[in-house]
Amino acid sequence: MYIKKVLINNFRKIDFIEFDLKESINTIVGPNGVGKSTILDAIRLVKAILLPTMNNEAQTTLQNMGIFSPHLRTIQYKNLANDSRKDIAINLEFCLSETEIQFLEKSISQFSMHRLQRQLPTTSTNTFDLIGYISSKEGDEKLQDIKIKTQQKISELKSNPICNVNLIFRANGQVSGDNSSDQETISYLMQFKNYNITKFSYFPPDRTMPLGDTNIQLGQSDVNNQVQSYSINPQFKFQRLKTTLLNMLMINNNDVESVKQDFKLIFDELLPGKELHGIKLETQTGRLSVLIKEKDSGAIYDIDFLSSGEKGLLMTFYLLMKTLDNEGIVLLDEPELHLNPAVCRNIIPFLNTKIFKGKKIQIILTTHSAEILSTTKDDESLHLLHLIDANNITKILKKDDSEAHDALKCLGIKTSDILFNKGIIYLEGNTDEDFIPIIVGDLISGYSVKSLGGRGEIEKQIQVLQDSDNQEELDGYHIFILDNDNKPFKGSSTKNVNL
Repeated sequence: MYIKKVLINNFRKIDFIEFDLKESINTIVGPNGVGKSTILDAIRLVKAILLPTMNNEAQTTLQNMGIFSPHLRTIQYKNLANDSRKDIAINLEFCLSETEIQFLEKSISQFSMHRLQRQLPTTSTNTFDLIGYISSKEGDEKLQDIKIKTQQKISELKSNPICNVNLIFRANGQVSGDNSSDQETISYLMQFKNYNITKFSYFPPDRTMPLGDTNIQLGQSDVNNQVQSYSINPQFKFQRLKTTLLNMLMINNNDVESVKQDFKLIFDELLPGKELHGIKLETQTGRLSVLIKEKDSGAIYDIDFLSSGEKGLLMTFYLLMKTLDNEGIVLLDEPELHLNPAVCRNIIPFLNTKIFKGKKIQIILTTHSAEILSTTKDDESLHLLHLIDANNITKILKKDDSEAHDALKCLGIKTSDILFNKGIIYLEGNTDEDFIPIIVGDLISGYSVKSLGGRGEIEKQIQVLQDSDNQEELDGYHIFILDNDNKPFKGSSTKNVNL
């Protein structure tokens, strides 16, 4: 499955936006603080409240997001709404694959039981209460009725594989969803086949790793942490680095070579020159070491000595490869943190070939990286979205052959300068840049300032940009500050080119 369309109304920094997504990689760019991460939070919230895969998922997720007070046992609506006087609506449109519809048909009995369980009061949803209920005449009749409706639902999905999951927060504190049959369908598909595999995972920007030795739990005592790490408590992912590796070893019958091959794939394409040397328990200290080897020098050291960016990247991509089910959904918030540009250039190609094409996993990511932006934009099979403000999100098309693009290149402006800033301020003189912050103060925050080093051919470029603006084909907001000296500029402003 994949999310085909998103609608967000009055949630955190977002006033109202609606946009389509592709089943492949969707990269969302925009200025700092505009609300890119808010989009991921909205999707995660719908998952937790309407599509839970474990008990208390909604409450725990809301608590970790700073929305639910465990002491007052209430939702902090002011931390949730853009305007606390209005309702919040988050709508996700899912598209199911043919394989998933076939799975629903083959498992119609289990699917019907899942729907029955979701429709019963929460006090009656544990396994033994459910067995007791369906053993009664009332329960058996209810289950048979649900089976008939489930068969009808599957028939409908064969002709139209769309499910709408809609979450509404009322300003009075009431929380609800509608279209229960669609919710139950997506919820059933998201249930765990086993605790090591998930259909939905969120990777936060904070990828802090523990230093030194850490407590390691395996087996049943670790299941809860593993399941929570997918979306409920996503920081657990990075605190469990060594635990995860040992788990994978146990699952693969201590096949160290298999783990080494997975690491080799990541190292070779993203962090060349390194390899996984082995996993060792120090006899004197009892410390568990994951050993990394430098190919050139032969130096061997613990994984803790990798940079925070390298560890975060290694863990993120290893988990994407090993814990995501086919046709799953991944939310990836700023994967480029603490990484150099050379590494960032390879992130999208790796995600595309190894994660999307390999497992048909939809990826929705936010970024401030010019390299990630560029590699997404260059591949027309991928989807690049520009979140401009609280009400506007647009698809970025490849328009490198336009006159406006050539004019911007002459002015020294790259696509990333436009998409990651509120606008560009162009200054005629080389020394003007020193005075602008003094004159306009904090108003300059969020803008990129570009010194042009004189008037030169700039007037021609301004005219090209204004022509493009008048045809509504210009990206970004451009401010030109020119000296009103012995050669005043006689042009006037357009909507997005201000003189």
